[in-house]
Amino acid sequence: MKKLLLFSLAISIGFFSFSQERINIKTSPVKLEHRKAIKDISKFENPYNPYVRTTEFSPVETQMGDTQYDLQTNASTQNRIYLYDDGTIGAVWTMGFDPSGFALRGTGHNFYNGTDWGPWPTVRIDDEKTGWPSYVPWGPDGEIVVNHTMLDGLGIFKRTNKFEGEWIKTVLAGPPGKEDLSWPRMVTNGENNEIIHTISTTYSEYQNLDFALLYARSDDGGETWNPENLILDDMTSDEYLGFGGDDYDFAEPAGNAIAFIVGSYMHDLFLMKSTDDGDTWEQTIIWEHPYPFFDFTTTITDTFYCVDNSITVALDNEGMAHVAFGITRILNDELSTSFWHFPGVDGIGYWNETMPAFEGINGLDPDVLAETGNLIGWTQDVNGNGTIDFLPDGIHVYRSLGLSTMPCLSIDGENNIFLAYSSTTETYDNTEKNYKHIWVRSSPDNGLNWGPFYDLNSHPLHFLDECLYADISPTSDENIHILYQTDYIPGLALDGDHSYVDNIMYHAALPKGDLVAVPENNKTFTQENVSQNYPNPFNNTSIVIVRLEKVSQLSLEVFNLTGQKVYETNNGKVQSGSHTITIDASNLSSGVYFYTVFVGDDKITKKMIVN
Repeated sequence: MKKLLLFSLAISIGFFSFSQERINIKTSPVKLEHRKAIKDISKFENPYNPYVRTTEFSPVETQMGDTQYDLQTNASTQNRIYLYDDGTIGAVWTMGFDPSGFALRGTGHNFYNGTDWGPWPTVRIDDEKTGWPSYVPWGPDGEIVVNHTMLDGLGIFKRTNKFEGEWIKTVLAGPPGKEDLSWPRMVTNGENNEIIHTISTTYSEYQNLDFALLYARSDDGGETWNPENLILDDMTSDEYLGFGGDDYDFAEPAGNAIAFIVGSYMHDLFLMKSTDDGDTWEQTIIWEHPYPFFDFTTTITDTFYCVDNSITVALDNEGMAHVAFGITRILNDELSTSFWHFPGVDGIGYWNETMPAFEGINGLDPDVLAETGNLIGWTQDVNGNGTIDFLPDGIHVYRSLGLSTMPCLSIDGENNIFLAYSSTTETYDNTEKNYKHIWVRSSPDNGLNWGPFYDLNSHPLHFLDECLYADISPTSDENIHILYQTDYIPGLALDGDHSYVDNIMYHAALPKGDLVAVPENNKTFTQENVSQNYPNPFNNTSIVIVRLEKVSQLSLEVFNLTGQKVYETNNGKVQSGSHTITIDASNLSSGVYFYTVFVGDDKITKKMIVN
């Protein structure tokens, strides 16, 4: 079960409403050095996403595992969940419970049998310390996992029949003297998913690259590899200094087409694509780094917008690549001591193969991308007041990552594109930092237009959750399927931001029918229609006044901090005008609660305190 949150503090979570445009964060009460980095973006309007949608959206969520090791990726999220044709699902994550060094860290694996998820795993599938698992189907009815072993290469774990039997292990070692391959990604294709493709990096200098990114392919379950540990053309030391862990992502293959994306604030953002199962490759530069061979110790720069190292790629049914990426801004103006990262810069950029490359130090400026329709994600004005209201020091910085980051794309059989990303979110905080939530939206027309924003974590269950590492299954049914991780403290225990706590792994099934619908711009029920309860704090009863513009079903529910519903009242169908709802707290313990007013398919949530 979800941990009990032992907070006895007044949580400054406000209310839900709808955002109509990208907001000028510059006017928000954020920390001064963060303000300096945020562009004036209030002029941008997008008629295709007029609202933040927390209504008419009913994901079915299941807690299906846990971990105390809380770093699932340094930047880009690997493929970790897969929906099979028979309706079953497999999922993996890095799992560890021994913070003294995580000697027993390994791959957590769980599966959905079509009815229920299995018991939470307590034992890793590996026989040594591993991390960064990538999960895909293999063979007619099998499954396969790749991870890095911290010593002798990539661990390949496979089973002929998914979800049953012993895992069979082989190892893909790196080049002689560089055996320790790390941060892998894997995909499979062929008639029965028999062809395995991997990309991973060396853990030290190789062929004049500080970290070399290597490609390998196997058609016999990882027993032999050809090619093995290949540096592809256009990715050599003639073009780059090297590549970082998790600065890349593999697309689900489309027939014989396979592709991966590479990008970082230190080098170009580029696509590598093959249409012949990996025999030959073509590079496409999406954003050319304005400072080639960027190096912290030798390169002096102006401020420039760049990829924040989190990127994703998906192939549509015609094999065309679609790319999304987080955006940040950096400066390197004095040798050795000058690198500056601007975590307040915000945006998820988008590109596909019909589009030109982005150019120059301002090529990834969120304003520029907004004007051209290439900005598809950003932090939302949840309370609808025209500013982004973070706490004064509310932005937690995850390494090089931006305010909105860790995007993931998935494309279904009808070429609907689905985007999930993690974004620092106003009105949700622990009085010190604002939480990140997972936000989802879709495009029904190959990225030309994008629908409304949905907060995956708007349920009271997640009022005190930091939500990260979203990965969407590349396959779908009537739902898209997302795996993500939560805990109740922003930041990483691994980085010393807080002590180690239990992190919960969630599976969420999101109805595609809700996601692809574009609402009309006729919203009449907003946060202004619901009063703050009075009195507040209170002992026995308090009232809420609701103003309605039309005849509606009206009800109210109260939730405690763990998301449990503790009180409800239903006014039934009522006329337009003002209505008073009484909250009876005589049976409630002292503490912080949240009340949600439901009007038809809409809802508004606010906080109250019982003495």
